[in-house]
Amino acid sequence: LDEISTKSAITIGLSANVNHKATKKVALNTIMNSIGNKFTLIDNGIKIGAGVTKVKVSANILQQASDVNLYGGYITKNGTNLASAVNVGFNTITNTSSWAFFHTGISPIIIDVVEGDIIYLCSYVNNTTSTVTLQAYSGRAVNLTVEEV
Repeated sequence: LDEISTKSAITIGLSANVNHKATKKVALNTIMNSIGNKFTLIDNGIKIGAGVTKVKVSANILQQASDVNLYGGYITKNGTNLASAVNVGFNTITNTSSWAFFHTGISPIIIDVVEGDIIYLCSYVNNTTSTVTLQAYSGRAVNLTVEEV
């Protein structure tokens, strides 16, 4: 009989709302769901385990702000600046009369990885004087998923 191997996958989320002014790594701190044992929540990211060479990454961010600005997020590998991004999603917000909620879905993409790589989600704010609130909804609105492929 051929051995059937299960691919690993993990989704980590933000457990409580967070305010910030500058682009920053999202402090994802709770495991929403997982299968297998090749991924670990570490340093608010997902650490790649032994034997994994390709993964599919995707994310969601729900932000709230009142300033005209460019907002959104990006997924990185082994860094937190935009130059480390493997996939991005942005929204231009033009409403300044009240708080606006906006969702950024970062579509799945397959990337190459090696053991020890760490995948992060970063929240983007173009103008560092604008305050944005990440609306966590207990991890359901701000999260990162990594799937072994």
